[in-house]
Amino acid sequence: GQRRIGFEQFERTLELVAEKTGGDLEVLREDVVAAHGPAFAGTQREKVRLHDDKSTYTGIHGSDGRHSIPVSDSTTTTGRRASRLSIDCEATNRSKSPASPSPSRERVKELFFQYDKNGDGTISIDELMPILQSVANMREADIRKMFRTMDKNGDGSIEIDEFVSWVFGRQSKQDARAKAALIPSDTSGLQLTFYKFCGPAATEMDGKSFTKLCKDCKLLGKQFSVTDADLVFSKVIVPGQRRIGFEQFERTLELVAEKTGADLEELREDIAAAHGPAFVGTQKENVRLHDDKSTYTGTHNTDGRHSIAISDNTTGRCSTRLSIDCDSPQGRNRGRSPQPLTPSRQHVRDLFAQYDTNGDGTISLDELTPIMKNITKMNDADIQKMFRSMDKSGDGSLDIDEFIKWVFHGSSKQDAVAKAALIPSDASKLQLSFYNFCGPTSVEMEGRFFTKLCKDCKLVGKTFSAVEADIIFNKVVVPGQRRISFEQFEKALVLVAEKSGTDLEGLRETVATSGGPAFAGTQMENVRLHDDKNTYTGTHGSDGRHSITRSDTRRSTDGGSPQGGSSRSIQPAAPSQQHVRDLF
Repeated sequence: GQRRIGFEQFERTLELVAEKTGGDLEVLREDVVAAHGPAFAGTQREKVRLHDDKSTYTGIHGSDGRHSIPVSDSTTTTGRRASRLSIDCEATNRSKSPASPSPSRERVKELFFQYDKNGDGTISIDELMPILQSVANMREADIRKMFRTMDKNGDGSIEIDEFVSWVFGRQSKQDARAKAALIPSDTSGLQLTFYKFCGPAATEMDGKSFTKLCKDCKLLGKQFSVTDADLVFSKVIVPGQRRIGFEQFERTLELVAEKTGADLEELREDIAAAHGPAFVGTQKENVRLHDDKSTYTGTHNTDGRHSIAISDNTTGRCSTRLSIDCDSPQGRNRGRSPQPLTPSRQHVRDLFAQYDTNGDGTISLDELTPIMKNITKMNDADIQKMFRSMDKSGDGSLDIDEFIKWVFHGSSKQDAVAKAALIPSDASKLQLSFYNFCGPTSVEMEGRFFTKLCKDCKLVGKTFSAVEADIIFNKVVVPGQRRISFEQFEKALVLVAEKSGTDLEGLRETVATSGGPAFAGTQMENVRLHDDKNTYTGTHGSDGRHSITRSDTRRSTDGGSPQGGSSRSIQPAAPSQQHVRDLF
C-alpha cells in the first residue's frame, strides 16, 4: 500500500540485487557509496569559438565591460576616446565625499520640538503628515504605517523618547526616506531627490527613472548620452535585479562624473537642487473665446460656480445675485454657524461617568454598543474594531485615561463618527445625520445619497430641483473623486440655502433633526384568508406545533400536558433553584 522505502528496506534491496547478480554484497555497497548521488546529463551545447574563447573579445567586452569606462581626453579637441580608467566597484570612496556623521541626540531633540507645532510635548499624525507629504513625497498610507511603528506605546502620539529611539534604531526603507526628510544632513538633500525620482511608493530606482533624472538635471549632452546612462545603470545594478538603492545610486554618480569629466561634488549639488522630477505635459493652443475671460457672458462672466440667483420675494423675479467664494474665509463663514469648540476635559469626564452605567469606573463593550447603535448606523464589527483601538491596555474595558486620549488624539474616520455621537455639540447632530446618510460602512457621501438627503428633508421643490442638487454636489466635490467629506457637505448646504432662498440655520436644523434616511418599501395588500387567523382550519387552526393526533382516540390533546404525552417519553421536571445551590 506504500510507494516509498526507508533505509533499512533499501539495505534489504541491496542484498537481493547481490543475490540476483551473483556479486559480492560489500563490493556492491562500496560502489553505491562512491556514486555520491544521481547524475544529470542534459543536452550538450556545441562550442562557439567567438563566444567561448574570451581571448577573442574586443572593446568593453575585453575588460569585462562593467568595470571600465572610456573617458574623453581633456587635452585634445577632437573629442576622441584617449584613455580608459579601470574602476573597482567594490572599492570604497576614491573621489566620493565621506558620509555625513550621525546626528547628535541634542540635534534630534531640537528638531523634535521644531515639529511639535502645538507645543504639547508630542508629535501627532496631523503634525507629521504635511511635512512628509511635501518634503519626502510619501503617500498617506505609508506615513500612517510608519507612524504606528514610531508610536511604541500606541497612544496616538510620538513622545521625545520614541522619536529618538526611532532615529537611532533599525529602520526600514520607508523609515530611511522619512529620516532623510526629518533629520537634514549633508547628504539628505541628495537622498530626498533620489527618493522623489523613485516615486511616492518606492525606495529604489529603476533604469527609466535614472534616465529621467539625467535628463531633468541636464546631464545629457555630447559627452554623455541616453545610451551611456543605461550602461552606467547596468554596471552598478545587482545581476538579476531591476532597481538600485541609494548606495548604488551614489556609485552611478561617480561613474557619470568620470564619464563627463565633471566635478563629483558639483554634480551631487546640482542633483540635490533638482528636488524631484519635472513633469511637462502637452501644451494646449490658445483659444481666444476660452482663454480671454473678458469675452465671457452670462453666468460664466461671474464664474458660474459661486454665483446664485435669488428670487425677489416682493416681485417674484431674480433681482439680486450673490457671489460667494467657498474657499475664502469670508465665504466659508458668511451665514454659517461657528465651528464647535474642543470639549474640555471636565466635560469629557462628565460624559464618561454618564456612559458608565454600572458605575465601576470603566466602560465595557456591552455598555458602549447600545449607545452607538441607537445614535449611529455603525454595525457590531465597526464598534468592536473602534473599541479595540480605544482600549490601549487590552483589558477589555475603557478607563478614564484611555477615553480622554481617544477623544483628543483619535484620528481615523470611524473615530470622527463615534466622537460626533459620544461628545455632543451644536454641530454633532448635523454631523451624525451626515454620517447616517453616508451608510453604515462609509464616512463620506456619494452624489446619490446627497440627492436622497435633499428629498428626505423636503428641500426639493419649485425653487430647488434634484438636478440642481447634483450640480451643487459637483461644485464642492474634489475633481476626480466621487465622495464628499463633512466639511464639503457644509459648503454644499450654504449653496443649497442660497439657491432655495431659505435660512441657513433653519436648513441645518432640518437636516440635523432628520436623523438619517427614510426607507419606504412596497406595501403589501391585505389578504383575508392569510392575515385573518380566525379563518384557519385543521392543524393551522391550532398552530400545528402543539397538537398531537392519537390513534386510540378522536380528540386532540395538548402535547405539553401530562395527559397528552402518553405516546412520548416523559420530560424530567426542572430542578429547583435550592437544589441547584446544594449541588453547587
